[in-house]
Amino acid sequence: MRAAGIAPATGRCLACGAALRYSGDRRIAANRYYCSMACQSQVPPRLVRAMAAMGVSDPRECVLQALRSTGTVQAAADMLQADKHGLYAWIRRYGIRRVVEWR
Repeated sequence: MRAAGIAPATGRCLACGAALRYSGDRRIAANRYYCSMACQSQVPPRLVRAMAAMGVSDPRECVLQALRSTGTVQAAADMLQADKHGLYAWIRRYGIRRVVEWR
């Protein structure tokens, strides 16, 4: 996936907020958004786009909000414009678990 166009280039890392070292270099698109590959895998570009659309700053809260509003994993994946297996990876990464309460 191409990193260009995921969000406005702010000069700060989208995952950790650190100042970017080579933010002016247009040839390397990833340098405009992330300070390292570890930060890019922590908050992937697709999730950054979904967070901006939903207006939340926490990736875990973005995934939770999508799951709560849709009710199913497949519908939440469609809402976040991700595939189902990618959403399951985010669910594992952020420690989200499904709890069913009987009343």
